[in-house]
Amino acid sequence: MNEKRSYSNLPNSKEQTAKEIFDIKRDYNKILELLQQKKWQELDAHLHDIQNRHIIETMAYNSVNHIMPQNIQENAKNCLRFLEWLAKAKGINSLVTWEE
Repeated sequence: MNEKRSYSNLPNSKEQTAKEIFDIKRDYNKILELLQQKKWQELDAHLHDIQNRHIIETMAYNSVNHIMPQNIQENAKNCLRFLEWLAKAKGINSLVTWEE
């Protein structure tokens, strides 16, 4: 499931924001699941997919967060913090309590 998501074709509306938030929530939960299952290759691929979909946001986040992850687990935790930051920018305070 390596689909590219583009929000540029959606109208700038609540629907667009809802779709973005849903994707952030799904990515967050998938990282937690892959960490728990210790599926390192799949986790690494998912982290790269998130980074590729959020290039501008990733650059902004990394410009103020200078500590580079040293392993896949640290990278996953950093990505979880990034998704929390991204969700807050969209007006959502917590991703942890969401359920699909």
